[in-house]
Amino acid sequence: MTETGTAPRYFVIYGVMRTGSNLLERKLAQFDGIACHGELFNAAFIGSANRDRFVGMTVAERDTDPIRFLERMVERSDRDLPGFRLFHDHDPRVLAHTIADPTCRKIVLRRPVLESYVSLKIARKTDQWLIGNVRARRSAKVVFDAAEFAAYRAATERFYADLKRRLQVSGQGAFDLTYDDVQSVEVLNGLARYLGCDTPLEGFEDTIQRQNPGPLSEKVENYDEMVAALGAAQVEPVLEETSGPLGGLKHFSASLTRPILYAAIPGGPNRAVRHWLNAMDDTDPESPLTRFENRKALSDWQVERPDHATFTIVRHPVARAYDVFERRILPGGARDFPVVRAYLRDVRGMQVPDDAVFAAGAEALSAAGYDAAAHGAAFGVFLDYLRANLNGQTPHRIDGRWAPQHRFVEGFSRVTPLTLVEQEERVVKAAAYLRTATGQDDIRNAALRNGRAAYRFPLAEIWSENVEALTRAVYGRDYLAFGFRTWQPDPEG
Repeated sequence: MTETGTAPRYFVIYGVMRTGSNLLERKLAQFDGIACHGELFNAAFIGSANRDRFVGMTVAERDTDPIRFLERMVERSDRDLPGFRLFHDHDPRVLAHTIADPTCRKIVLRRPVLESYVSLKIARKTDQWLIGNVRARRSAKVVFDAAEFAAYRAATERFYADLKRRLQVSGQGAFDLTYDDVQSVEVLNGLARYLGCDTPLEGFEDTIQRQNPGPLSEKVENYDEMVAALGAAQVEPVLEETSGPLGGLKHFSASLTRPILYAAIPGGPNRAVRHWLNAMDDTDPESPLTRFENRKALSDWQVERPDHATFTIVRHPVARAYDVFERRILPGGARDFPVVRAYLRDVRGMQVPDDAVFAAGAEALSAAGYDAAAHGAAFGVFLDYLRANLNGQTPHRIDGRWAPQHRFVEGFSRVTPLTLVEQEERVVKAAAYLRTATGQDDIRNAALRNGRAAYRFPLAEIWSENVEALTRAVYGRDYLAFGFRTWQPDPEG
């Protein structure tokens, strides 16, 4: 990642609008020795709105000789490492120059394209591009336009693909960031080291606020139309898995009446646990649990319940990977991943019948010659894909349903200490412990024994030593951290 042997003279943040670049710039500016100058090559201004002169040069002079302007910025930077944001529609001469320049540190900032599209439409509608005080926030709902979004996505993906290609050809490296990474002090401390600052920060001053918090369903007027146009697979990951760091506050929920707090790892037995928590309150199994808008709300809940306990359940890596394979990767799930499925078929050679055959049911699969052995082989291809995906070697983001569980547990611990981390196979024993620890002697655990998944082929039919070995290669740290042994069939089915 670091350009060895070449001292940096400046840095560039490459991205598109509404990816969190303002927030990133404000946070980087809090490090000693780093100076951020905004959108220096925006066609309408220099650095920020209403500024038309910088380092003694006007917009016209900058546009006449952008490289001279860049060099003057570097020359006048004193001891700070200067940097700026460069978007897809800024001066292409500067893009080419900075990519080829080994003295330029490169930062590539991304955000899920649907989120940035909606955020951009809201900003244009409200004419509000950043806020320092939440009371100044202007809320608005926007209308999703399928054709407009398709063009926006194509342009965005084309920019990042071109950027990647140019960096590869030039032999230059870059520090990749996502919108969620900008929220992490650990990641930004790493970025600061990449830029040459060896003094880490313990936290940041909140100089600007997130403008459009909340799910997309609260921001888009024709949300159902958007889901129908894109498919839930493209909308849902934005809703559920990209609004914060792994293990963040959004994963916590609590019983309405009991002092028990649950930290849910995506891809785990969360429905059964939710039913169990609701059974304590004699409510409908699908009733919403207590959620927390911020850390203070959680702290208040804990103060009011000094005997509370916080727990999470980890699922065996083989079972968790197989669950997401069955429910999300193969067709037929309510919210599957057709893009990933097509990639597995076309690029990685996964041999599975067409979607229509899956939709027709077991008899159609059998007629197509698709049996447990073929299903196990397809699952093996998916496990190979997971290993590549978690190493950043696929075109797809890491989804929370297959992200390593230890990362969630580490994230949970940054929110609040966990009383108990237990394997799914021992979930009833965990419930008994929680019942004793919190003095809730009337709790019954039947709900935890229900809701076993029904798959096309039971995991026991397709499991093999090869499957186990592939899974260990993907989730070795989870095996070690949580004491998982070789997967065994559940005696209760």
